Amino acid sequence: MMLKAIWIRTAGKRKTFWRCGRQWTDKEQLALASDFTPDEMARLQAEKALAWRPAEALDLDSTTPKEPVDPAAWALERLVAVIPALPADAFTEKGTPKLDALRAAVKGEADVLEALNAELRDQAMEKLTEGGFVPPKDTTGA
Repeated sequence: MMLKAIWIRTAGKRKTFWRCGRQWTDKEQLALASDFTPDEMARLQAEKALAWRPAEALDLDSTTPKEPVDPAAWALERLVAVIPALPADAFTEKGTPKLDALRAAVKGEADVLEALNAELRDQAMEKLTEGGFVPPKDTTGA
């Protein structure tokens, strides 16, 4: 699914970071997909020095967040974005993402790693399943 926009800021204690011709800071900035090539958007989302979350449709009317970002809410949104991309073997038999797999998926995102725990994972799964997400099944027999 191609996102129309994402909010981006530097991860951890880093104050600024340059990527894809722009300087990113520790304050969220709206990145419109139309301003970048698909490869650049992928690079921004993969960059461990940056933290990002999907922009809501209402966000597209503004270039600044409506409210300060709560670190726990940020971490929850990142988990909601990361969990669907996990492979089947990253889930338990009950369909819960393994914490080690989540830690590996957000490696380098200090603020998300700091907030990551079973309760936050469960909140992310609740949000995802309400939206129709079904955890993948490991069919390899491993």
